[in-house]
Amino acid sequence: MRGSVKVFGRDTRELSANELAFKVGFVYQNPDHQLFCSTVYEECAYALRNAGLSEEEVRERVKEVLERVGLAGLEDVPPYFLSKGQRLAVAAVLAMRPEVVVVDEPTTGQDYEQSRYVMELLRSLHEEGRTVIVVTHNMRLVAEYAERVVVLRGGVVVADGPTREVMKDVDLLASASLAPPPVTALTLELFGVPALTVAEAVALVGERA
Repeated sequence: MRGSVKVFGRDTRELSANELAFKVGFVYQNPDHQLFCSTVYEECAYALRNAGLSEEEVRERVKEVLERVGLAGLEDVPPYFLSKGQRLAVAAVLAMRPEVVVVDEPTTGQDYEQSRYVMELLRSLHEEGRTVIVVTHNMRLVAEYAERVVVLRGGVVVADGPTREVMKDVDLLASASLAPPPVTALTLELFGVPALTVAEAVALVGERA
C-alpha cells in the first residue's frame, strides 16, 4: 500500500519524533507495552526530558497530569504495582500536552469503575478542545461516548458519520463483524429509533407508552 499521513497539514515524514509527540499522543491497548520506567514519576517525565524540557517544566507537567488522573502521591511507586496502569499510560501521554490523543481499546482489562473513569477523562479532554480518537470494538462504548464513528472493513472506510446514523445501519455494521449494543438494537426493532444509552431507551419507552 502507498500513501502519506499528514498531521495538521504536514507530512509525518517531514516531522521529528519530538514534533509529532507534541502534536499526537498514542495510548497503547495494553499499558504493559507502553510503561517501562522504574517509577510513576519517571514514566511521566521520560518523554518530556527526551524532548529537552527543563527539570522545572518537567516537574510542573508531571504534577499536573498526576493530579488530573488521580495518581498524585504515587510518584515513587513502580508502575507495575499499580492497579490503574491505564491511567498512568494516559498521564504519560498527556504530559506532552498533545492536540490529538489516540487511545487503543481503553477499557481492555479494566473493571467498570476504571473504564468509566478513563472514558470520562477522555470526554473532558474533548470538551476542552482536544481531538480524541478511540479505537475500539466495544459498541456500547461507541454508542455512549462517540460523536462521530468511522467503520473500517479490511482497512477500507465503509462508514463515516454521526454515531446515531451509523448505528442505524445494522447490515453495514454486520458486514464489518460489528453490531449495535443490545439497547440500541432493541429500540431499533421496537420503534425504528436507535437509542444510544439505557437512559435514552427508558425515555423513548415513556414517550411511546
